[in-house]
Amino acid sequence: MTVNLTSKEGDPLGVELVLTKDLFDGNAQTFVQFRESTKETAVEAGIKIPW
Repeated sequence: MTVNLTSKEGDPLGVELVLTKDLFDGNAQTFVQFRESTKETAVEAGIKIPW
């Protein structure tokens, strides 16, 4: 799938997709983030645990 988002001026905005999954009855959350713009492409993954 290809998505090209542009501003009203025609500048490319890039694409970001974040997938999350709750763990331990909502006490923790894993995530995978995919991001692409004209300047960079990145993939980040991790876990969020509230204190």
